[in-house]
Amino acid sequence: MTDASRARMAQRWHAVGVPIAMASEFADTPQLGTLPAAVVASTESRVVVLEVGFAA
Repeated sequence: MTDASRARMAQRWHAVGVPIAMASEFADTPQLGTLPAAVVASTESRVVVLEVGFAA
């Protein structure tokens, strides 16, 4: 199951234009994509929406 999850993550990175080798490295980096404590939902705000654009 872990391998399938990792493969899906790499495919998502690759789908937005990241070279497959780099996408695989990204999929193996658990810190990548972790939200900083300052933007994690608190009791005051229950939903956090992040929007990111990818340059081509």
